[in-house]
Order: sequence, then structure tokens, then C-alpha cells
Amino acid sequence: MRQLIITFLMAALLSSTIACGGQSATQTPGVSVAPAHGESGATPPSGPQVTFQTAQGPVTLSLEVARSLEDRTRGLMGRTYMEPGSGMVFVWETPTDSPFWMKDTLIPLSIAFIAADGAVIDIQDMEPLTLTRHFPPGPYLYAVEANKGFFEQNGVAEGDKASFTGL
Repeated sequence: MRQLIITFLMAALLSSTIACGGQSATQTPGVSVAPAHGESGATPPSGPQVTFQTAQGPVTLSLEVARSLEDRTRGLMGRTYMEPGSGMVFVWETPTDSPFWMKDTLIPLSIAFIAADGAVIDIQDMEPLTLTRHFPPGPYLYAVEANKGFFEQNGVAEGDKASFTGL
């Protein structure tokens, strides 16, 4: 009986760790994470995505969407981890030039500012827990945040075109 209780408690602890953001098995609601390259039997990601047309070919990122003022204000604050191949897109109804900052954001990020025509107008790296304002060079309609270095590592550059699905 004691072993059964211990097993039950371990299972409950594991479940609560996963629900509270344990890195090993978590996924942010609304984010579809791409399977590892070459993983057999993997299903293609579903949900919102952005595909960047780069000089090396298309690069796709699964997205969580921040469309409301509340969601855009909160962004990725307080999170300790973001799955590789995933990110967050901030969506405005009309072009804006609002800056971003990393107050209460715990993970290093890169941000791509994207104009209404889908052109990447700027990419910047952002350090956690800083109040530095990251201004775009002009109006944008979308801002995509990903793990720091994602855009550079995948050949995404200014002038590349982005197309969104599932927004």
C-alpha cells in the first residue's frame, strides 16, 4: 500500500511540474512545436506559423499569438523557457512604431519587425530583464520574438519576406 501511495504522489508531482512550466515536457498553450528534424512518425505542426523566405530557403516558426493589448503587454514575461522552433507574434490592426523592452522577461530573445507587406525591416537581439527600448526603423504590423539567435542561425535577414498562416 505504501508503494502505491508513493507512486501516486510521484505521478502527481510530475503532473504538477509539467503543468507549472517544467522545461522537459511543457508546451505553451497555443504554440505548436515543430518535430525534430528527421524524427520518424512526427506529425507536421499545426496552429499559427510564420514562414520566412530566406536566401537559403524557407524557415518556419510555430507561433503563439499576442493580438490584444493585454496579451501584447504581457508577451513572454515570466517564462523561463521557450521550445526551439517556436515564438510569439505580436499583431497590430494598423502599423505602429512602438518599441519593445524586456522588463520581467527571463529568457534572451531576438525580435523581427515585419512591415504590412511582409518584409522584415529589422532584427534585434534583446537581453533579459532590461529596460532598453528596442525601436524599429519604421512602422511595422507584426513583431516576431524567438529564442535569441534563431533568426541569425536560420539565415533570416532584413528584406526577407514573411508569410503567416493561422492568424
